[in-house]
Amino acid sequence: MRKSRASIPKASASVNTGGAGVSAYEAANTSGARSGFLAFPSNSRQEVSPYARREIVRKSRAAEANIPALTRIIDKFARHAVGSGINFRMLTDDEGFNSDCQRDVEEWWNNPSVYSIDGSVDGWNAKLMAAKSIMLDGEYNAAFVKTASGWPMLQPLDVFEIENPGGYLIGNDAAQWDDGVKINRFERPIAFAVKTLSKYGRKDAAYEEIDATHFLHMGKRRRARGHRFLPWCYSGLNKGIDALDLGSLITGTAKLHSALAVQVKKTAKRGQKGAVGAISKLGAEESASDTAALEKVYGSMINYVGENGEIDLKSSNHPGSDLVAFYKLLLSELAIGFDASPAVMLSIGDVNGTEYRGQMEDAQSACDMLTDQITWQFVRREVIWKISNGIRAGTIRKPADPYWYSKLVFRGPKKLTVDIGRMANAFKTLTRSGGLSVPRWFEEQGFDADKEMDDQIRFVGRTLRKCEEQGVPWELIYEPTPGSQNNVTIQQSEP
Repeated sequence: MRKSRASIPKASASVNTGGAGVSAYEAANTSGARSGFLAFPSNSRQEVSPYARREIVRKSRAAEANIPALTRIIDKFARHAVGSGINFRMLTDDEGFNSDCQRDVEEWWNNPSVYSIDGSVDGWNAKLMAAKSIMLDGEYNAAFVKTASGWPMLQPLDVFEIENPGGYLIGNDAAQWDDGVKINRFERPIAFAVKTLSKYGRKDAAYEEIDATHFLHMGKRRRARGHRFLPWCYSGLNKGIDALDLGSLITGTAKLHSALAVQVKKTAKRGQKGAVGAISKLGAEESASDTAALEKVYGSMINYVGENGEIDLKSSNHPGSDLVAFYKLLLSELAIGFDASPAVMLSIGDVNGTEYRGQMEDAQSACDMLTDQITWQFVRREVIWKISNGIRAGTIRKPADPYWYSKLVFRGPKKLTVDIGRMANAFKTLTRSGGLSVPRWFEEQGFDADKEMDDQIRFVGRTLRKCEEQGVPWELIYEPTPGSQNNVTIQQSEP
């Protein structure tokens, strides 16, 4: 029987047809052997429309609310990127000004009632919330506002509060607004439209336009154009939803198999040999039920199977190892979207040795990128803003250095490490060879190098004075550093 020409596979065309739908690059051709796409990413406004972005954010929040692994990833990543907050120090030549700035900003951060306009978060927690929002919602939004008395405060905003004023726009308005962001002809954001919260179920349609200079808008940029950002898990979101569905199926099937795990076979009759007959002969009251006598005596769930009856306990291999492995694969693909190893984010026990160290370094670099973004776009900006307001209000004296704002240094949380012993030895080796400075090591541990050394100097000074007062040799308290003592060679003359 001859095969029809339509059933014979054909090679893809490789000639240049001038845009006729085929290409010498196989990636540019469409084939029935793999899935095609209904739409392709192109212009940023078409690629990430307001509807598409909001729908992805909704699904991202729903996934995080129902997949514990995703909650863990976001919390762990934020903890290593921000921790309990990002600290700063002012390093001008004026120590008094440095101390005033430090105290002014940290006291502001310490109290949510004076830091956030709604009293919801303090300055330390705001950075952790920003890190989580950037990953979960794709962006973090806040406005720098002032009270009637001029006190500076932060107003955190939900991602769904930023949208085009009046909904769908056409004509010049459509060109001027991009999903809640007002732009100029160079695509530069100049204002943001914030929808006022509805109260008591009313649908308020009021919007407030906030100038971009007073607005904080952060996210991971993926295109040269575009003013709104996507959740980090956008590419693996469907995998996460698949894992959620599969997890429900696995759990439901396991429960069903557990409920059907016992098989009972009954063969004996009343009046014949068997447990019921034996109990009846002892004077038990007659009953219409074969098991009534046993229920009075034993109260068991299964109390009678007859003289030749059987109880067979069944077992199930569901879920199988292959199904569980596939479930983990789906979660791993969801985790990869966070630009960190799934093993580090989900299950550290799956790897060890050199491979684990490499994955830890990879995850740390991803955390560092988020730390840097929050540090330079959020912390630095609000610290300068708060200090500037303090100088204008007279609570902080005017500095002698006009470039004081460039003398800020920041410190994030402790870095990811493989094991403490190895890092301690590596620190000693690198420090002696000039490959790692002491301040840098302190920063990697999440400490302020200057403060730690100041505390150490004060402590050693107090200890030395006490040793002198009490006549106690210093060496009895602190042993000399190995290698600091010189060996003394005693030469004896020959007799």
